[in-house]
This record gives sequence, C-alpha cells and structure tokens, in this order.
Amino acid sequence: MKKQLLIFAALLNNKTNIIIIILAIILGCNASCYDKDSMDYHINTGLENYERKRRINDKLNEDISIEYFSIFKIKKDCYRLVFKLDEYTNVKAIRNYTLALHAFVNKEYLKDKPYLLLDYKPELIKSHKFNYLIKDFTTKSKRIDSLDLFLYDRDKYRTILGKKITIRNIGL
Repeated sequence: MKKQLLIFAALLNNKTNIIIIILAIILGCNASCYDKDSMDYHINTGLENYERKRRINDKLNEDISIEYFSIFKIKKDCYRLVFKLDEYTNVKAIRNYTLALHAFVNKEYLKDKPYLLLDYKPELIKSHKFNYLIKDFTTKSKRIDSLDLFLYDRDKYRTILGKKITIRNIGL
C-alpha cells in the first residue's frame, strides 16, 4: 500500500498527470452513472432497446400519432407512462388538447370511479430528436387491465376528439 501511495504522490507532482487523473475520474463517473437500464438512457435513445416498450403506431387524431408506449417504475407504487410520438406528429397541436388516460385496475385499488383518472394537459418533452408525452402516477396495483387514451378540448371535456386507443394487459 505504501508503494502505491508513493507512486500516486509522484504522479501528483506533475501538473499534466493531475489533469489526466481528474479527467479519468470524471469520465469514469460519467460512464458508470449512465446506466443502460435507466429511464434516461432509454428516452434518449428513442426507447430503441427497451424491452418493455409496446408498438402502438396509431393516431389519436390527424395531428397526434403515438409510435411506442412504455412504462417505468420510479419508486414504490410510483410509475411513469411514456408515449413516444411519431415523427409526423404536429407538436404545436399538442397544446390544444387534454390527454385522457383511464387506467382500469383491480377494484380494490379504486376509490370512487371505475378506473384511475389520469387526464392531464400534456406538454411536449423533447429528448435529442425524439418527442414524448409523459405522465407520472401512483397506484398500489401491480397490473393495468387496460389503459384508454383519447383527446378532448384543453379547457374541459365535451366529446372525444379523434380516436380512442386502448392498450391492454400492462404489468407494473
């Protein structure tokens, strides 16, 4: 151990070696912090190698089309729904709608409705060249029997605008 400390001390005497050591530490941390199983990695790569993605390739309406759907566990009972939009989606049109997300789970996890109401006013999330709609939610359920998604007017519900898409059998 003494010998290693003497070698390290000798390296520190040279300014160039100090810079190289610092860069190696920084690059080593960066590489280890960028876990290929992490949500950020998969979002940055367009969900390319994410095993739990589902191909949707369907339009909610003429402006908004979903290419892939995926779900990530954030922490206990907290999840993130990720909808990757296709390249032809009119991203400016997203601000005109509310995205309805109705998750049908086991009744023991519901309070006063027959489904989890997850509707929200979506904001476009950009990551590199990919566009997403992302919604966090909590549930104690370990499965979503079906997830209905559709658009309606941003200010309030009047009617479904476009088409309803249903995704079935989602494990959490």
